[in-house]
Amino acid sequence: MASRQPFRLEARVGDELRPLEPRVTFTASGPIGLRVQGRCRELACCEQDGALIFSVPLDTLKTGISMRDHALHELLSTRRYPTVELRVPRSGIALPQGKGPVEAA
Repeated sequence: MASRQPFRLEARVGDELRPLEPRVTFTASGPIGLRVQGRCRELACCEQDGALIFSVPLDTLKTGISMRDHALHELLSTRRYPTVELRVPRSGIALPQGKGPVEAA
């Protein structure tokens, strides 16, 4: 299996390249209008078998309320399942000509 390294993006500001910090967000909804938003800043990326694999350690997800964070980690069984992965085929990524957003199918 390929090793996962911190995923660093850079943005051009004038003639200077500046690192962008990763940001992962999530929204969970439930009964009676329950809506929970959370975030984390840890993201790893590697390439394997023609796909980009983005990985997030689940125990780094934070909602802003420590009791809710603890319940979230218990619900997700983060000790048993420490990470979540998103695999995107490289063939499904459309790189822009010049400047613009990157899109994936």
